[in-house]
Amino acid sequence: MKSELAVFITDDMHKELANITDPTKKVAWLVANVTTPATAHEYAVLRIQTKLPVFAAVSEGILTAIDIACKYAGWNQMLVDEAKALSFQKTWAQDVRVTLGGALYVGAMGTGVGNVVKAYGTWRNLYATGMAERIAGEQLAGRAGIALRVAGALTAAVSGGVAAMDLADANRSRSVGKYELAGLQLLSGLAGIAAAVFSILAGGSAGSAAVVGGLSVTGWGVLLAIVLVALAMAIDHIRGDAFAQWLERCYWGTLDAGRYSDPDRERTDFNKAMTGFRCSPQ
Repeated sequence: MKSELAVFITDDMHKELANITDPTKKVAWLVANVTTPATAHEYAVLRIQTKLPVFAAVSEGILTAIDIACKYAGWNQMLVDEAKALSFQKTWAQDVRVTLGGALYVGAMGTGVGNVVKAYGTWRNLYATGMAERIAGEQLAGRAGIALRVAGALTAAVSGGVAAMDLADANRSRSVGKYELAGLQLLSGLAGIAAAVFSILAGGSAGSAAVVGGLSVTGWGVLLAIVLVALAMAIDHIRGDAFAQWLERCYWGTLDAGRYSDPDRERTDFNKAMTGFRCSPQ
Protein backbone atom coordinates (compact mmCIF):
# COMPACT_ATOMS: atom_id res chain seq x y z
CA MET A 1 0.00 0.00 0.00
CA LYS A 2 1.33 3.43 -0.99
CA SER A 3 0.04 6.80 0.26
CA GLU A 4 1.05 10.40 -0.30
CA LEU A 5 0.79 13.29 2.12
CA ALA A 6 0.93 17.02 1.33
CA VAL A 7 2.42 19.13 4.12
CA PHE A 8 3.64 22.73 4.61
CA ILE A 9 7.17 22.84 6.07
CA THR A 10 10.09 25.24 5.82
CA ASP A 11 13.83 24.66 5.33
CA ASP A 12 14.62 24.87 9.03
CA MET A 13 11.93 22.23 9.67
CA HIS A 14 13.68 19.99 7.10
CA LYS A 15 16.96 20.36 8.98
CA GLU A 16 15.39 19.61 12.35
CA LEU A 17 13.60 16.58 10.92
CA ALA A 18 16.85 15.27 9.43
CA ASN A 19 18.41 15.21 12.89
CA ILE A 20 15.75 12.75 14.12
CA THR A 21 16.78 9.16 13.38
CA ASP A 22 13.90 7.30 14.98
CA PRO A 23 11.05 6.98 12.39
CA THR A 24 8.43 6.90 15.15
CA LYS A 25 9.72 10.16 16.60
CA LYS A 26 9.78 11.68 13.11
CA VAL A 27 6.08 10.94 12.70
CA ALA A 28 5.34 12.32 16.16
CA TRP A 29 7.29 15.49 15.37
CA LEU A 30 5.40 15.92 12.08
CA VAL A 31 2.06 15.53 13.83
CA ALA A 32 3.01 18.13 16.44
CA ASN A 33 4.60 20.71 14.16
CA VAL A 34 3.28 20.42 10.61
CA THR A 35 -0.04 21.62 9.20
CA THR A 36 -1.53 18.78 7.19
CA PRO A 37 -4.58 19.37 4.96
CA ALA A 38 -6.93 16.40 5.10
CA THR A 39 -8.62 17.18 1.79
CA ALA A 40 -7.93 19.01 -1.43
CA HIS A 41 -10.30 21.76 -0.23
CA GLU A 42 -8.27 22.29 2.96
CA TYR A 43 -5.11 22.34 0.85
CA ALA A 44 -6.56 25.14 -1.30
CA VAL A 45 -7.65 27.05 1.79
CA LEU A 46 -4.17 26.83 3.30
CA ARG A 47 -2.63 28.01 0.03
CA ILE A 48 -4.97 31.02 0.00
CA GLN A 49 -4.20 31.84 3.64
CA THR A 50 -0.51 32.16 2.82
CA LYS A 51 -1.41 34.88 0.31
CA LEU A 52 -3.83 36.79 2.55
CA PRO A 53 -1.14 38.95 4.24
CA VAL A 54 -0.02 40.14 0.78
CA PHE A 55 -3.58 41.01 -0.26
CA ALA A 56 -4.19 42.76 3.07
CA ALA A 57 -0.98 44.80 2.72
CA VAL A 58 -1.90 45.83 -0.84
CA SER A 59 -5.44 46.86 0.15
CA GLU A 60 -4.18 48.84 3.16
CA GLY A 61 -1.62 50.49 0.89
CA ILE A 62 -4.33 51.57 -1.56
CA LEU A 63 -6.51 52.93 1.26
CA THR A 64 -3.54 54.79 2.74
CA ALA A 65 -2.75 56.34 -0.66
CA ILE A 66 -6.34 57.61 -0.91
CA ASP A 67 -6.12 58.98 2.65
CA ILE A 68 -2.88 60.80 1.81
CA ALA A 69 -4.43 62.25 -1.36
CA CYS A 70 -7.45 63.56 0.58
CA LYS A 71 -5.30 65.15 3.27
CA TYR A 72 -2.99 66.70 0.66
CA ALA A 73 -5.97 68.15 -1.22
CA GLY A 74 -7.27 69.71 1.99
CA TRP A 75 -3.86 71.12 2.93
CA ASN A 76 -3.27 72.49 -0.58
CA GLN A 77 -6.64 74.26 -0.50
CA MET A 78 -5.68 75.82 2.84
CA LEU A 79 -2.47 77.16 1.29
CA VAL A 80 -4.39 78.63 -1.64
CA ASP A 81 -6.93 80.25 0.70
CA GLU A 82 -4.15 81.68 2.87
CA ALA A 83 -2.46 83.26 -0.17
CA LYS A 84 -5.71 84.96 -1.23
CA ALA A 85 -6.95 85.83 2.27
CA LEU A 86 -8.25 89.31 3.03
CA SER A 87 -7.14 91.22 6.12
CA PHE A 88 -9.91 89.92 8.41
CA GLN A 89 -9.14 86.34 7.30
CA LYS A 90 -5.44 86.59 8.15
CA THR A 91 -5.73 85.49 11.76
CA TRP A 92 -3.75 83.16 13.99
CA ALA A 93 -6.51 80.59 13.55
CA GLN A 94 -5.90 80.41 9.80
CA ASP A 95 -2.16 80.01 10.30
CA VAL A 96 -2.75 77.25 12.86
CA ARG A 97 -5.15 75.46 10.49
CA VAL A 98 -2.57 75.51 7.69
CA THR A 99 0.09 74.12 10.04
CA LEU A 100 -2.23 71.39 11.33
CA GLY A 101 -3.26 70.52 7.76
CA GLY A 102 0.36 70.00 6.82
CA ALA A 103 0.91 67.91 9.95
CA LEU A 104 -2.05 65.67 9.04
CA TYR A 105 -0.61 65.17 5.56
CA VAL A 106 2.83 64.26 6.91
CA GLY A 107 1.25 62.02 9.56
CA ALA A 108 -0.74 60.16 6.91
CA MET A 109 2.45 59.48 4.93
CA GLY A 110 4.24 58.31 8.09
CA THR A 111 1.37 55.99 8.99
CA GLY A 112 1.38 54.57 5.47
CA VAL A 113 5.10 53.82 5.59
CA GLY A 114 4.71 52.29 9.06
CA ASN A 115 1.90 50.02 7.89
CA VAL A 116 3.96 48.78 4.93
CA VAL A 117 7.03 48.10 7.10
CA LYS A 118 4.95 46.33 9.74
CA ALA A 119 3.20 44.18 7.11
CA TYR A 120 6.56 43.22 5.59
CA GLY A 121 8.07 42.43 8.99
CA THR A 122 5.07 40.30 9.95
CA TRP A 123 5.21 38.42 6.64
CA ARG A 124 8.96 37.87 7.02
CA ASN A 125 8.44 36.53 10.54
CA LEU A 126 5.66 34.13 9.52
CA TYR A 127 7.21 32.74 6.34
CA ALA A 128 10.94 33.01 6.99
CA THR A 129 13.03 29.94 6.11
CA GLY A 130 15.46 30.41 8.97
CA MET A 131 15.42 31.38 12.61
CA ALA A 132 17.59 34.47 12.04
CA GLU A 133 15.24 35.81 9.38
CA ARG A 134 12.25 35.06 11.57
CA ILE A 135 13.72 37.03 14.48
CA ALA A 136 14.67 39.90 12.16
CA GLY A 137 11.11 40.05 10.83
CA GLU A 138 9.71 40.08 14.35
CA GLN A 139 12.04 42.91 15.38
CA LEU A 140 11.19 44.91 12.24
CA ALA A 141 7.47 44.55 12.88
CA GLY A 142 7.99 45.54 16.52
CA ARG A 143 9.85 48.73 15.62
CA ALA A 144 7.22 49.61 13.03
CA GLY A 145 4.54 49.05 15.67
CA ILE A 146 6.24 51.53 18.01
CA ALA A 147 6.49 54.09 15.19
CA LEU A 148 2.81 53.57 14.37
CA ARG A 149 1.81 54.18 18.00
CA VAL A 150 3.77 57.45 18.01
CA ALA A 151 2.31 58.51 14.64
CA GLY A 152 -1.19 57.55 15.80
CA ALA A 153 -0.87 59.62 18.97
CA LEU A 154 0.42 62.67 17.08
CA THR A 155 -2.24 62.36 14.36
CA ALA A 156 -4.92 62.00 17.01
CA ALA A 157 -3.69 65.14 18.77
CA VAL A 158 -3.66 67.12 15.51
CA SER A 159 -7.12 65.83 14.51
CA GLY A 160 -8.41 66.77 17.95
CA GLY A 161 -6.99 70.28 17.57
CA VAL A 162 -8.68 70.76 14.19
CA ALA A 163 -11.94 69.41 15.62
CA ALA A 164 -11.76 71.86 18.54
CA MET A 165 -11.31 74.76 16.11
CA ASP A 166 -14.30 73.57 14.07
CA LEU A 167 -16.44 73.42 17.21
CA ALA A 168 -15.31 76.91 18.18
CA ASP A 169 -16.22 78.18 14.70
CA ALA A 170 -19.62 76.49 15.00
CA ASN A 171 -20.30 78.29 18.28
CA ARG A 172 -19.20 81.61 16.76
CA SER A 173 -21.44 81.11 13.71
CA ARG A 174 -24.39 80.19 15.96
CA SER A 175 -23.90 83.35 18.00
CA VAL A 176 -24.36 85.53 14.88
CA GLY A 177 -27.36 83.58 13.63
CA LYS A 178 -25.68 81.53 10.89
CA TYR A 179 -27.30 78.28 11.93
CA GLU A 180 -26.78 76.37 8.67
CA LEU A 181 -23.08 77.18 8.68
CA ALA A 182 -22.87 76.34 12.39
CA GLY A 183 -24.47 72.94 11.75
CA LEU A 184 -21.91 72.02 9.10
CA GLN A 185 -19.04 73.18 11.29
CA LEU A 186 -20.42 71.11 14.15
CA LEU A 187 -20.52 68.02 11.92
CA SER A 188 -16.95 68.73 10.82
CA GLY A 189 -15.86 68.93 14.45
CA LEU A 190 -17.56 65.63 15.33
CA ALA A 191 -16.01 63.94 12.28
CA GLY A 192 -12.61 65.26 13.39
CA ILE A 193 -13.11 63.75 16.85
CA ALA A 194 -13.99 60.41 15.25
CA ALA A 195 -10.84 60.67 13.08
CA ALA A 196 -8.78 61.23 16.23
CA VAL A 197 -10.27 58.10 17.82
CA PHE A 198 -9.47 55.95 14.78
CA SER A 199 -5.94 57.40 14.68
CA ILE A 200 -5.44 56.11 18.21
CA LEU A 201 -6.84 52.70 17.24
CA ALA A 202 -4.59 52.57 14.15
CA GLY A 203 -1.56 53.12 16.37
CA GLY A 204 -2.55 50.38 18.82
CA SER A 205 -1.21 46.88 19.06
CA ALA A 206 -3.42 45.64 16.20
CA GLY A 207 -2.53 48.62 14.03
CA SER A 208 -4.26 48.96 10.70
CA ALA A 209 -5.33 45.31 10.91
CA ALA A 210 -7.94 46.19 13.56
CA VAL A 211 -11.52 45.92 12.28
CA VAL A 212 -14.36 48.08 13.65
CA GLY A 213 -17.88 47.62 12.36
CA GLY A 214 -16.71 45.41 9.50
CA LEU A 215 -14.19 47.98 8.20
CA SER A 216 -10.49 48.36 8.99
CA VAL A 217 -9.41 51.46 10.88
CA THR A 218 -7.55 52.62 7.76
CA GLY A 219 -10.81 52.28 5.83
CA TRP A 220 -12.65 54.32 8.45
CA GLY A 221 -9.88 56.93 8.28
CA VAL A 222 -10.28 57.22 4.51
CA LEU A 223 -14.07 57.48 4.84
CA LEU A 224 -13.76 60.23 7.45
CA ALA A 225 -11.17 62.07 5.32
CA ILE A 226 -13.60 62.09 2.39
CA VAL A 227 -16.42 63.28 4.68
CA LEU A 228 -14.24 66.09 6.05
CA VAL A 229 -13.27 67.23 2.53
CA ALA A 230 -16.95 67.23 1.51
CA LEU A 231 -17.92 69.21 4.63
CA ALA A 232 -15.13 71.72 3.98
CA MET A 233 -16.46 72.27 0.45
CA ALA A 234 -20.01 72.72 1.76
CA ILE A 235 -18.81 75.18 4.44
CA ASP A 236 -16.94 77.23 1.83
CA HIS A 237 -20.03 77.25 -0.40
CA ILE A 238 -22.29 78.54 2.38
CA ARG A 239 -19.72 81.01 3.69
CA GLY A 240 -19.28 82.43 0.19
CA ASP A 241 -16.22 83.67 -1.65
CA ALA A 242 -13.93 86.45 -0.49
CA PHE A 243 -16.09 89.16 -2.07
CA ALA A 244 -19.27 87.86 -0.37
CA GLN A 245 -17.47 87.90 2.97
CA TRP A 246 -16.23 91.43 2.27
CA LEU A 247 -19.82 92.56 1.64
CA GLU A 248 -20.86 91.26 5.06
CA ARG A 249 -18.20 93.39 6.76
CA CYS A 250 -18.37 96.57 4.69
CA TYR A 251 -20.21 99.77 5.65
CA TRP A 252 -23.50 98.37 4.30
CA GLY A 253 -22.84 94.86 5.64
CA THR A 254 -25.22 92.73 7.66
CA LEU A 255 -22.86 91.61 10.41
CA ASP A 256 -23.55 93.01 13.84
CA ALA A 257 -19.94 92.49 14.92
CA GLY A 258 -16.65 92.27 13.07
CA ARG A 259 -17.35 94.91 10.42
CA TYR A 260 -14.61 97.16 9.07
CA SER A 261 -13.56 99.99 11.33
CA ASP A 262 -10.72 101.20 9.09
CA PRO A 263 -11.79 102.61 5.66
CA ASP A 264 -8.32 102.14 4.21
CA ARG A 265 -8.31 98.43 5.08
CA GLU A 266 -11.83 98.12 3.69
CA ARG A 267 -10.70 99.67 0.40
CA THR A 268 -7.55 97.52 0.22
CA ASP A 269 -9.54 94.33 0.81
CA PHE A 270 -12.05 95.37 -1.84
CA ASN A 271 -9.30 95.81 -4.44
CA LYS A 272 -7.80 92.44 -3.51
CA ALA A 273 -11.18 90.68 -3.62
CA MET A 274 -11.90 92.17 -7.03
CA THR A 275 -8.53 91.07 -8.47
CA GLY A 276 -9.22 88.81 -11.41
CA PHE A 277 -12.98 89.42 -11.14
CA ARG A 278 -14.64 89.94 -14.51
CA CYS A 279 -18.27 90.81 -15.24
CA SER A 280 -19.81 88.84 -18.10
CA PRO A 281 -21.56 91.01 -20.74
CA GLN A 282 -25.34 90.81 -20.79
